[in-house]
Amino acid sequence: MKLNITKYFLLLLAAIATLGDATAQDASINILAGSGGIVASGQSFLLQVDVTNNSATGTVVQNKLRPQISIPSAISSISTTATDHILPVGWTITSNTGTVIRITNTTDPIPAGATRTAYISVRGTAVGMGSIIGNLTFVGAAPTGDLGANNTSSAGIEVTNPTPVTLTDFKVSLINCQPVVKWATETETNSDKFEIERGNANNTGWTKVGTVAAGGFTTVKSTYSFADANLNTSAKKILYRLKMIDKDGRYQYSPVLPVSLNCNTVGISVFPNPAQQGKVYISLTG
Repeated sequence: MKLNITKYFLLLLAAIATLGDATAQDASINILAGSGGIVASGQSFLLQVDVTNNSATGTVVQNKLRPQISIPSAISSISTTATDHILPVGWTITSNTGTVIRITNTTDPIPAGATRTAYISVRGTAVGMGSIIGNLTFVGAAPTGDLGANNTSSAGIEVTNPTPVTLTDFKVSLINCQPVVKWATETETNSDKFEIERGNANNTGWTKVGTVAAGGFTTVKSTYSFADANLNTSAKKILYRLKMIDKDGRYQYSPVLPVSLNCNTVGISVFPNPAQQGKVYISLTG
């Protein structure tokens, strides 16, 4: 019987390659824009990039994965300063054109079920809306068993004009067990109003609880306050933020501040009733 040595050699090589790729199986990418993808022109946010080894067994070998992030160049850019990005240990930036960045798990094998997270610094450059696209590519061929549907992810980005309000002070305190929001601005140009929004520690959304008119045009310090009189919650901690809006409809959010609702109920007892021998005793609790 004659053996086709070349044929069996090629089959052996294919089997070895398949065995090597089987350790990787399926990997996926997911991207999430910080601040909901809303950024003022000239400001930046960190784009979260999650890469996961979805296989039940087997490790993604090092120097195999090459996630690629592409941004809408008309309205945004990727920082070309390497230190602005946060990469997992063992990962490196392969290339960065300012609109497309590629990273690689250079010396980082990824165990089954594990996720690696990188943060890419994205800057808003012009007003507009678009989509950031993340693609999971590979060094060499895709691993055997990889699902192409998991290799793409997207996130929206909206670049707005910066609101012409310089916020210099912002605080929340309890006064008579009622949250009071106070803030101050150094200068205002074309400002229209401030909307006060309330949230909770569970991040289930924000509710507008009031509106305060802004100064419009001023170069002197202006102070504002708002008391949340309609608070009705059993939560122990709530959050507040300002939505600063100008007359053109542009807006920007303040930082988020928490307040703890640690008010105590005061109980009053008077005894005896009616008074005896012209004396009563009063007891306060809380």
